[in-house]
Amino acid sequence: FTVRKSRAGIERLVGLIPKEAFVKVENGLEKRPLEQIKIGDIVVVKAGEQISVDGEIVSGKASVDQSSVTGEYALAELGEGDKVFGGTFNKSGVIEVKVTKLLADMTIAKMAKLVEEAEGKKAPISRVADKWASIIVPTAIALAILVGIVSYFAFPDVDVFEAIIRTITVLIVFCPCSLALATPTAIAAGLGNSAKNGVLVKSGASLEVISKCDVICFDKTGTLTKGEITVSDIAVDGIEEKEVLQYAASLELMSEHPLATAVVNKAGEITFDKVDNFETIQGVGVKGVIEGRNIQVISYGECLKLQLNNSKLNDKANEFLNQGKTVVSVIIDGEEKGIITFADTIREDAFEVVDRLNKMGKKTVMLTGDNEKSARFIAEKCGISEVKFSLLPEEKLQEIEKMQKEGLKVCMIGDGINDAPSLKLADCSIAMGALGSDIAIETADM
Repeated sequence: FTVRKSRAGIERLVGLIPKEAFVKVENGLEKRPLEQIKIGDIVVVKAGEQISVDGEIVSGKASVDQSSVTGEYALAELGEGDKVFGGTFNKSGVIEVKVTKLLADMTIAKMAKLVEEAEGKKAPISRVADKWASIIVPTAIALAILVGIVSYFAFPDVDVFEAIIRTITVLIVFCPCSLALATPTAIAAGLGNSAKNGVLVKSGASLEVISKCDVICFDKTGTLTKGEITVSDIAVDGIEEKEVLQYAASLELMSEHPLATAVVNKAGEITFDKVDNFETIQGVGVKGVIEGRNIQVISYGECLKLQLNNSKLNDKANEFLNQGKTVVSVIIDGEEKGIITFADTIREDAFEVVDRLNKMGKKTVMLTGDNEKSARFIAEKCGISEVKFSLLPEEKLQEIEKMQKEGLKVCMIGDGINDAPSLKLADCSIAMGALGSDIAIETADM
């Protein structure tokens, strides 16, 4: 039953692999199954669609949600020459992608394969135990039944009641009482206690293993953080914070970008202004006219490129960028008047949990697909001693394998599809129940 459940997790991961794509042909677009798509074909992906192939953008710009593969919380603003992964989502813009990998070699297909392989890499001792259990248990039952039947039929003075007693005697004597009674009782108590505290433990074995773990590995987005983009800071020059927020929120109200949603949520009860000539600049930001003033909310990188940056806000912007935050500039009539920063929210109890683990003498490690600055900033805030960043799913797997080869017992804590292979390979694993993906929950021990 347990094996079948773990297969269901793998099947769900396979279900994420796209089935078809729109291929550019001479007279327009043609929908084709992925098996028929060749390397070099041009696939067109519109806003709101899933990217079906691994490839390179040859035309257009898009905001892509790559969290299922990389774990990065912020949308990736991609353009010509950038790589994209099948199984990720195009949130805005139209792109043409040149196929660089066949279906079997796609990142999401490899992740499904990694989970299967990790399943087979479990500790040899657990495989030995499974093997012996599959021999001992049926043997004990068969022998007990045989003793009962022989007792009843071969000895005239043995009645049915006596034969049943002999059957049960063999069953009881076959295994030590402490193993038969004490261990399951202790495990049952542990499982019950965990359930009471909102932790679902799938097996007694994982309860035993977690007490022996030397290293606790954390994913970042959705595990140490909430995986929600929020406005974290506003810096201004020669204007009120409230005014900058009002201009930005009035513009962003017209956009569907996740950063826009965060600005509108931050504005709360502020009255929005009427916007004329609204325009989305793909991969850059938005602009429009409010009460005769030209307002732009654009990425800080674009602001530098256009040389609109305000020297008084430069230091602040660099400080926020070094913390791994996303920075946008608010331009009013051609002058940068404010910057708004976005960050993922750290869980309230993240520091407390890591601190307790550190005091217990456990080594804490962050394994994340996010960029270095963001990873180091969150790790520092949480008190994590070691950081590994910009990791793809197979690289997370390699890091865990490396620690296991050093003789360390590893516990992995994660939430995403990209964590599933690592959760499977680790000696013990924990998935975030409330926010975790189905595959992570299926794969983890707790």
